[in-house]
Amino acid sequence: MIRRGFTMIEVLIALGLLAALGGAVFAFMGDLWRGRDAWRASAEDERGVSMLMDRLEEDLASCVAGGGGLGAGIRGEAGRLLVISRGVGVPVGVSDASSAKRELSDLRVCEYRFDSGRRSLMGRRTPGTRASGEWFEVLPGVERFTMRYFDGRAWAETFDSEKTGVLPVAVEVLVWLSSGGPAVDENAIEGESSPTEPEVESDPLPPEPEREGEFADDASPAAPAVLRGVRAADRRRLIVIPDGPLVGWKEGS
Repeated sequence: MIRRGFTMIEVLIALGLLAALGGAVFAFMGDLWRGRDAWRASAEDERGVSMLMDRLEEDLASCVAGGGGLGAGIRGEAGRLLVISRGVGVPVGVSDASSAKRELSDLRVCEYRFDSGRRSLMGRRTPGTRASGEWFEVLPGVERFTMRYFDGRAWAETFDSEKTGVLPVAVEVLVWLSSGGPAVDENAIEGESSPTEPEVESDPLPPEPEREGEFADDASPAAPAVLRGVRAADRRRLIVIPDGPLVGWKEGS
């Protein structure tokens, strides 16, 4: 019986098929690892933005209007916000009595600002009524950050509660991440009816007059969070101020 071996062509074909199979497996594994890294980065971004929104909402929920030597309880611009709120912290690492007393003050200053150079949102917290201390990074990887303030009649890009004598009705926070991703409207996800119909009042808000500026395309507070020439915000939250002038939501006010 004569045994026949493999020919050179058969060996080359087998090696070629083996190389192709190995290349496909390595390509699949590479895509899998890249996908894992992308999902991990996206999860970190979502966690960071959620923590930022929760922190802002916590500060605004306990803010004061100011006055009486306190200054403005809320002084905000499109990319910067200062809030004087109530809340007692636990003094840690405080050696002298005066510093400990200051730490136990029931007032605190919370300040946020967008640093376009670092593409980060910075923040600082100070016991008392005067902002001081070192800035720390609250959220990295921010492409754009902006806020708007609703006084019950119109949206504005600036607000000063010391001048108005009252708190805003609501604050809209828009965040664009450097990594991009699908736009998320947290109010829709959380089941809020509309920025013009908070849960505390059921009466609709009258139509808002036409506005000029970069938000001129918005037909109402519930319009999509889109700036001129800019993609939709990656995260958006409308924060209603509990002690704000709720009468501003009522029709005809």
